[in-house]
Amino acid sequence: DIKADLNETRDFGRRFEVTVCFDTMEHVLRTERLLETIAGNTAPNGIVIISTPFFFGIHDAPHDYHRFTECFYRSLPQPDLSLTMLKQSNTYFTSLILSRNNILYRLPIPYFAKYPFYALVNICGIVTETIVSYIARSVRI
Repeated sequence: DIKADLNETRDFGRRFEVTVCFDTMEHVLRTERLLETIAGNTAPNGIVIISTPFFFGIHDAPHDYHRFTECFYRSLPQPDLSLTMLKQSNTYFTSLILSRNNILYRLPIPYFAKYPFYALVNICGIVTETIVSYIARSVRI
């Protein structure tokens, strides 16, 4: 594990075969520097996996700066990174269900007490997504 200020380009002195960046980029003000760090520390022919929320309310304020679109990923501002796969993780319908976690996040109860509710909402989202996807494939919506 490496702890670093992701707003500054960093050379960690080694190259990684796999670089994973989950739900972090929206919290980094200088995204271009983060992408430079990722590209510069990933081995040639290495794999970079990035996940960012789009349809999700502001969280961890005051450090929630961006929402990245498909257009952003298709025109990555870092020439050493190339897009090989782009996948939407859920539908807008499921995103509406999962956004209920945003309401839970703001409730004045201890964080550990929110976990069961987060889990329930997420399970409902996964089940709903599975059903909606099955129906959509069946009727070719």
